Amino acid sequence: MITLFPNPTLDRSYINISWENMPRTKVKDKTFTLHVFDKDGREAMPEQMINFHYGMLQSLDVTALPKGEYKVQLNADQEVQETSLVKE
Repeated sequence: MITLFPNPTLDRSYINISWENMPRTKVKDKTFTLHVFDKDGREAMPEQMINFHYGMLQSLDVTALPKGEYKVQLNADQEVQETSLVKE
């Protein structure tokens, strides 16, 4: 599960990743691909790679995005997690 806060945000949000069905040892040093899509499904930001360590928060700078609602998607191995983000 992905949690973003603050949400809505003006400039920066933080990503907390919780893979509920996976033991901590398997999540511990994973590389995720981050995608941000606009309401029309177009990529709103360049794809980013995140090296995640269990318990880490990842900063997401959305300063350059126009106001609106976005879908944030994280991919790792065969698993995809997504949530929405509102930029004010």
